[in-house]
Amino acid sequence: MDFRMKDFGAVLESRDLAKSLCQSILDEHWKRPDEHKRIDFGGVRVVSSFFADEFIGGLVVGLGTEGFKESLTLLNVSEMNRIWIERALERRKDAPVRVAPPAPQPPAVKAEPVVAPKPEPRPAPKPEKKTVPAEKAKPAAKKTPEKKGPAKMAAPQGKKK
Repeated sequence: MDFRMKDFGAVLESRDLAKSLCQSILDEHWKRPDEHKRIDFGGVRVVSSFFADEFIGGLVVGLGTEGFKESLTLLNVSEMNRIWIERALERRKDAPVRVAPPAPQPPAVKAEPVVAPKPEPRPAPKPEKKTVPAEKAKPAAKKTPEKKGPAKMAAPQGKKK
């Protein structure tokens, strides 16, 4: 498996990035411990001492010195970057080895068929009153007043003299 360091920049200087990449490689190692890993520094101009110490040193602590040598190959390391990597290896040569076993896998669970719960009965919907817009409604039939003859007018009531 190859890890291309240039994918993370031409200048590798962050301790946080180094920790993250170290952990990714260690995780991959524990998933496939028999597979050899190649770390390609082609295209990387600068590896800071901080990055080298955190990244290379973390791999040495995680895999052990022998595990580091057997499991990893560093490719295309420039002379300047090689100095920082060698210093990180020298600083960690006597470091206690923290070899983590693979994460335990959860036990296999027998799948049981999923039965959907029966829905509760719903009350029957109430019939909707249909309203007709005013412009579509039929005009009400006009009632014709009954004819009673000429209308009587009341005589004005005035003062009697």
